[in-house]
Amino acid sequence: MRTLTRSILTLAACAAGLLAQDSPGLWTSDQVRAAVTATLAESPTLSAIKLNSAQIDGDRITLDLSRQLLDLSRPSAIDNAIRRLAASIATLPADSTGFRLSVLVDGTPLRDVRGDTLAARSQAKLPVRRASAAADNNAPAASVVVLNPDSGELDLDGARSAELAMTIRESLSSRGMEVLGARNLDKYAGTGDSGADKWRESALAYLKELGLPAEILEQGDDTSRPLFANWAGASAMITLRGSSSRVPLIYYSPEGPQSGASEALALGLQTGLTGAKVIACDDCGLEMRLASMASVVLDLGEAIAQPAIQLAAAGSVGESFQALSTHVLAASQAEMTSPAPGSQLTGTSATFQWNPGQDATSYWLMVGSWLGGNTLYSQSQGNLTSASVTGLPTSGSTIYVRLWSYVNSQWVSNDYQYRAFSPNGSTPTKAVLTAPAPGSKLSGSSATFQWTAGVGVNRYYLFIGQWAGGNTIYSQDMVDSVQASVSGLPSDGSTLYVRLWSYIDGVWQFNDYTLTAAGTLNPVKAQITSPAQGSTLSGSAVTFQWDAGSGVTHYYLHVGLWQGGNSIFSQDMNTSQSVQVTGLPTDASTVYVRLWSYIGGAWQYNDYTYKASGTAPTAAKAAITAPAPGSTLTGSSVTFTWTAGTAVQRYWLFIGTSVGNNDIYGADQNLNQSATATVPVNGKALYARLWSYINGAWQFNDYQYKAAGN
Repeated sequence: MRTLTRSILTLAACAAGLLAQDSPGLWTSDQVRAAVTATLAESPTLSAIKLNSAQIDGDRITLDLSRQLLDLSRPSAIDNAIRRLAASIATLPADSTGFRLSVLVDGTPLRDVRGDTLAARSQAKLPVRRASAAADNNAPAASVVVLNPDSGELDLDGARSAELAMTIRESLSSRGMEVLGARNLDKYAGTGDSGADKWRESALAYLKELGLPAEILEQGDDTSRPLFANWAGASAMITLRGSSSRVPLIYYSPEGPQSGASEALALGLQTGLTGAKVIACDDCGLEMRLASMASVVLDLGEAIAQPAIQLAAAGSVGESFQALSTHVLAASQAEMTSPAPGSQLTGTSATFQWNPGQDATSYWLMVGSWLGGNTLYSQSQGNLTSASVTGLPTSGSTIYVRLWSYVNSQWVSNDYQYRAFSPNGSTPTKAVLTAPAPGSKLSGSSATFQWTAGVGVNRYYLFIGQWAGGNTIYSQDMVDSVQASVSGLPSDGSTLYVRLWSYIDGVWQFNDYTLTAAGTLNPVKAQITSPAQGSTLSGSAVTFQWDAGSGVTHYYLHVGLWQGGNSIFSQDMNTSQSVQVTGLPTDASTVYVRLWSYIGGAWQYNDYTYKASGTAPTAAKAAITAPAPGSTLTGSSVTFTWTAGTAVQRYWLFIGTSVGNNDIYGADQNLNQSATATVPVNGKALYARLWSYINGAWQFNDYQYKAAGN
């Protein structure tokens, strides 16, 4: 009973986690902190790491970890920790999945990575596993073993691991097992497309040759190997490596649904290898996290090149599999047989039937409106292999079914999708807002929002904000409700933006609407209150502050060296009314500030000027240094270069057929000190004018050249 209760809690936690994952939204520091803290606490290898702080700035998330108990001498462990943290953040609800992850250790930068890409490598989608040989005549038998020689293009150790794989293959094949390689294991297969022997090419090259599905191949060389093992319906996967270790090492992961089978396989291999050590780790590689079967890494160490050791290892693997294959490795979860996965149901009730699997002792069935959901049905089936479910929707929406099997003291599952019955056979359609009427004006600070059910919609989410897609006023998962009462709406006549999300066939889609808040809009742009307009700044770092304005929903600040410029600072301030700007000049030059206000769906601005701190150097215009003024050009393509000048904030170059003209070339050079122009080759005079922008005014120097040619 205690085991069943614990399993029920595990199932509930899984469902809750997936429920959160499906929701669109905007992250907060609290959400990120909670996700990261939970990930650190749940993993035995990460629990010693402490989180100092979590901050969000746009799409950048900064995590500051405590140096205490953090072993910086193990880069692989650090990389694994960062990958796990990125994956935990990626599961949070968001309407944009892209983010950068900066990791600090007590304030000192450690890593800066593309978090969504890193998370994707940890959460690569598993292809659907082949069901059985009965369902597919080409499917491998139940006792399939995948051997995975390590490395990409084979180096010395990689070549030895491939040779070891060939030796092990012979041992397993002689015991009646089917052995597949995650790369070519035939030394006489000839030359591949790369020009190297096929057995030395990458795993990806071999899997492409086998014709595996694109969803596996597109994951890359490392990730495709365990996904291949899943697709093949393998009973076990062994990754083979060689290192500087003096004794054989066998690694397995203590986490995940296959940890028990993996440990049993590792211990079985240990018995036949003198001095071998079994090590539990969760940062051994992708094969540990993505393989849905018993998986170990076998590292023979320095002895990998010794034929006697290879034969001993091969014999050990063969004997271990022979002992384990009838129990641990051959165990498999139940699979749905009726209704046919992917089919459309015929009404509001259905009887789900499944095969018993192998060594499965109990089953649990969940039916919901999203992956892993159980809002329609969730019940233990004991040892029964069928269940009748009523109350199913008739909207034509996607129904998600998860069938759990209790195998080797662990719950494992298979997922299936069905199309709900639809009397009129309508095409899936997003929900549509019906009240308040889109485009109308609200009557007060609260309102009830209502929408149609749509067709095939499993779930709804409502955003209300002050710009398109914003949710600063309201953001709520409505589950299957088709209305929401919202209070705290503004009463200033401003524009409100409503985004109604519909979850259809596993994808969030939305319709956007605008409403006008109650009250009267008297828009006033925000104004800078400090520093005072026209004043001299106090140094290279200054805090700018501004009032709220009226009807302003968003601010943006530009700081530059010319009017409207933003070469010093450019940032979306959201609803903040102050910011510290660093890197300001200290040469008494003019600094230009533009404060933008978003009012009624349009950006407006106020401009300000300040005098930088410090003393102004003696100004000097930039001067062309090449080609030498007065010289004859050498061809039609000419690169002009010039000095920086003194106190020059910007350059502009003219080239023409008369003094001050730009009929050949004219372009703003910003802060560049060279430009390439195409000029005539006719032997005639050409004129260059180099402009220098100094303290708010343009000044110039003129030059004359002779074009190449006659």
